[in-house]
Amino acid sequence: MAAAVKSWVNQVTSHGQPQALFNLRTKDPILRLFNRLGFEIELYTPRPCPWNELPRHMGVLSAWLGVIVLFLWMNRASSGIVRQFAGMAALGGIVGFTPVYGKTGIGLVDFGVPALAFLAALHLVDIFFLREPQETKDWSFARMYVEVMAFPKDPSESGDNPRWHSAKGLGVNVIKLLMVNILVYSCPTASQVRKVKHWFPWVMYHANAGMIILLLLGAVVEGTLRIYGIIFGYEMKPLFNNPQWSSNPREFWGKWNLAVKEGLHTATFRAKAKKQKERRAKVTSVAKSKGEKPPPERFRHMDAMSETDMSGAEDKVAAKGKGKAKANGGPPAQEKKRSTKSFARKAAAAAFTFFISGASHEFMNHMAFDGLSGLNLAFFGAHAAATIIYTMILRNYPAAARNTPWIVGFLIVNAFSILTAPLFTVPFLRASFFDDYKVFGIFGAVEAMVYTFGK
Repeated sequence: MAAAVKSWVNQVTSHGQPQALFNLRTKDPILRLFNRLGFEIELYTPRPCPWNELPRHMGVLSAWLGVIVLFLWMNRASSGIVRQFAGMAALGGIVGFTPVYGKTGIGLVDFGVPALAFLAALHLVDIFFLREPQETKDWSFARMYVEVMAFPKDPSESGDNPRWHSAKGLGVNVIKLLMVNILVYSCPTASQVRKVKHWFPWVMYHANAGMIILLLLGAVVEGTLRIYGIIFGYEMKPLFNNPQWSSNPREFWGKWNLAVKEGLHTATFRAKAKKQKERRAKVTSVAKSKGEKPPPERFRHMDAMSETDMSGAEDKVAAKGKGKAKANGGPPAQEKKRSTKSFARKAAAAAFTFFISGASHEFMNHMAFDGLSGLNLAFFGAHAAATIIYTMILRNYPAAARNTPWIVGFLIVNAFSILTAPLFTVPFLRASFFDDYKVFGIFGAVEAMVYTFGK
């Protein structure tokens, strides 16, 4: 009898829970599979999340956003200081929602509203500070709503049935949500992270959290935007373009969070273009007043991010030029020497956009998790440096950059992303952010942590 009891006690998972008790506590087939494979499993009860209050919170938020967009729509044809005031007032109304309404206790909402405010801020700068009233005076309420709060395609670029195009993309969002439900099995709480003693598993758990964030954005945020598209009749653009398959930093950030990337790109482009247009008009006016011919207009890149934007245009032009020279039997055309000063300005502008992204994420973390860490600033600073360094290599050693095998670039980009992931995800894991999603497990609530990478 004693031997039988000893044998039963020894049949434990590595966290010290008797096997019979483990089987009694969970019927989850995924957990049982991990258990049979020998992974350490810690059973626990995730923190409660008031998901039942979500409809009420979303109702209040939706009504408030509707009032803000109505105010913007009523000022769509205004100009000057009135137009700018409308944009600033709307931004204040979105940013001020959480401080005034209070935290909901649902991480998705508490982090999501400041994130929405950042995206809306980029759109408001474009619409109410950079566009002319003639461009927006004929917009419908629906058009104003999706332009400020979502990521729509231009109506001229949409298909015949934009609602259907938005609806058919929801299947991909469901698949991403199912992937989240698998990855949360290995997503630790704050106390469980502290039990991890070795650097490699510690980094990998944070990288896993980063992948969950990517999938959550693709599932929940992109899905919500597509629902907006169905309601208002606009086709939505995808938020991400598989950045994990990138082979260099420019390509990675050219495919990551396309809404923010395009917002920063558009604001930068329009701001510089508008400034140059005003300067050109002034020069032309002075020349005409003196009876002189205006100087010829200089055409140049007006996009301060062009050195780090993953357009691929430079590579295609260079390849086309070399191909023509070869076809004509002559030597390859010499590449025009690029201005170091010009590159420095563009690199500084690109670094500034990374800083803006980092600062906005610090703001989101502060609103959701009650504290600034500076880690997100460091994350975006590291990736800004990597992007600029790669661009320097591409400029000075183009053949080496273009001839690097795709798999080598892919491994380097993903290794760098994994190693820097903790700078992005530490605030989330400190707050046990992902416990909120364990209630939506495929086979019921996930009341466990699987140490797939060990401790």
